[in-house]
Amino acid sequence: MRKQLALLLVFLLAAMPVNGLWTQKVKAAYDYDGRGDGSEANPYIILTAEDLDGVRENLTASYKLGADIDLSAFGNWEPIGGQAAQFTGTFDGDFHTIKGMTINSSAGDLGLFGSVNGQTPVFPTPVRIKNVRLENVDITATDPTSQVGGLSGVIADHAKTEGIYVSGTISGIGYTAGGIVGQMRNGMSNSEAHVEIEGSFRHAGGLTGIAGGGAVIEQSYATGDVLTSGEMAGGLVGWATGMQAINSYATGNVTLLDGGVPWSYPGAGGLIGQAFDSVTLTNSYASGNVTADIGRAGGLIGNRTSPPPTIHLNGSYWKATVPPLAAVGGGTDYDGAVSESDMLDWNTYDGWNSAIWGIRDGESLPYLNRFAPEVRVAQLESDYGTSAPGNELAVNVTVRDGSIGEPLKIRLALNNAQDAMVAEKEYTLNASGLSQPLAEWAVAFDEVQYPAGTYHLIVTVEDTVGAHAWERTLFFDINDTTAPAAPVLTGPTDGASLNDTTPTISG
Repeated sequence: MRKQLALLLVFLLAAMPVNGLWTQKVKAAYDYDGRGDGSEANPYIILTAEDLDGVRENLTASYKLGADIDLSAFGNWEPIGGQAAQFTGTFDGDFHTIKGMTINSSAGDLGLFGSVNGQTPVFPTPVRIKNVRLENVDITATDPTSQVGGLSGVIADHAKTEGIYVSGTISGIGYTAGGIVGQMRNGMSNSEAHVEIEGSFRHAGGLTGIAGGGAVIEQSYATGDVLTSGEMAGGLVGWATGMQAINSYATGNVTLLDGGVPWSYPGAGGLIGQAFDSVTLTNSYASGNVTADIGRAGGLIGNRTSPPPTIHLNGSYWKATVPPLAAVGGGTDYDGAVSESDMLDWNTYDGWNSAIWGIRDGESLPYLNRFAPEVRVAQLESDYGTSAPGNELAVNVTVRDGSIGEPLKIRLALNNAQDAMVAEKEYTLNASGLSQPLAEWAVAFDEVQYPAGTYHLIVTVEDTVGAHAWERTLFFDINDTTAPAAPVLTGPTDGASLNDTTPTISG
């Protein structure tokens, strides 16, 4: 595999990539059937894969997801917007999920979006894309100039993102690859990437391949492994040029292979592959293994250019290794290197804010408190009976919380028409950052314990932050479908002689 990756990288171009190869189609604006007018106050509402595809026909409007979208049967997804015609509208995922997006392309900018920017410079820079959930993306880039990210190939100067979630894989060859964005030049906050990156990308990072132009990453993290036969690889960022990471972390392994190109400053780092310009890391950490077959490896930053850029490391840590890794590859600062056991100890993280960070001492790495539970309850029937078949309530709940390691409590309570609880089920688990299905809860109804009437199921999920409690109530009816007892003749008894000819029947 290493040999194949090395051969692929020989074709990488050292220059910045040119415009993508997608030909932007000129069409009449897509009809959203009166669901919004495309303004920020009244965005178009997207309910289907076809609605989502229609966004490309008006790149300046505002949109909002109104349902989960499945792209698994849609085919090879064409990114929305590109360098020639960027998406400059707004997009609110409203915490709905877009799953099954597949891209296999030689285009320049790859992702759900190709390239995103603001319409005009505005201060402060507005959030253009937020609350988007992308599950199981599968992106293969086949051109050495491609910029690749699960959300977007490029997020340019006048656009920010927040509340983004991406899981899946990115592979192939390209100029830059990141779990969320290929290249970003502004702000990203409250976001998480669970993306495995493997290929021949010059710049590869768990969140973004390139972060520059004053980019700020806040309260965000990446868990995926990053492996590339390129110039730089980082758990969070491949190439950092004038950027900050604050209260952020990476847990994936980082591997930089020798692709046969004589790069000037190749490097692999737990958070950043290479620092080109001023870089600041504040209250952040890296816990993955870092390996560089070429250049340098560093616990936080793999390498830096010459003359050396200004680097500020404030309260940031990485996993100690043998042989030891300095904070910056080739440097002499080892103060933030801590053992695996100490990484599970809150006392290690001097000066960190417990309102931002949580930890289960001795059991988990620090996690960000700001991620709240996201819960899905499978649709219930509207009516149930009191006899089989049709008398069994089956409750299936899936929970996801981005605060990896945080304890969660889930309670299912079944109440009758008088609002009295008649059955309950409780679960506890620790958040994994991914969707976690609970064991099915089944309740069989009968006419004695569950008399006919309207019932409601209350689903409650809590993490350690009181404001994050999630609750939903679902209503359904129980109808008495139990067959009456068969009649029994109790009189007269056999052989009796009576003047009254009316039999006595029970049941």
